[in-house]
Amino acid sequence: MEQLGITILLKLMLESYLQCVMGAEMYPDWPKIDYWPIEALKAQAVAARSYALWRIVHPRNDYFHLYGDARDQAYDCTRRHPKSDRAVAETEGEVISSPESGFVARYVSHCGQEQCPVCKGKNGYNNRVWEGRLCQFGTKALADQGLTYVEILQYYYGGDVMVERYDE
Repeated sequence: MEQLGITILLKLMLESYLQCVMGAEMYPDWPKIDYWPIEALKAQAVAARSYALWRIVHPRNDYFHLYGDARDQAYDCTRRHPKSDRAVAETEGEVISSPESGFVARYVSHCGQEQCPVCKGKNGYNNRVWEGRLCQFGTKALADQGLTYVEILQYYYGGDVMVERYDE
């Protein structure tokens, strides 16, 4: 006997979607209360928005754009938080623009890159080095040093990237 399954697809406004991504990707109170500085969260919001828009143009398949897990972006509305909602609101409509052809704003929890202030060439996610990706834990270290979210994005994606507003 063949089993039938149901796949649920959600159609969301981008900023509402990002509120649920932010809490799942960088929950402000994990690993401890008020852990993530607002500039780190804003860098993540812009990177996540940029990646989501790239996936809309380059969907996973004919049925949906992206996965709500580590294959694309973690998505969990039960983890929404006022501080991450603030980061989404304060960067609303902002995306990363790069002169590099084929640029994709990818990110990972630990990048393993040499220049990362946290990884320092070691301990990348799955023991890999993720070149060209924003390091979520690195964003905290850079924000703690006083860098703005734009400076953090330029640190990981290159000094020639810009943050601009996108047209819907």
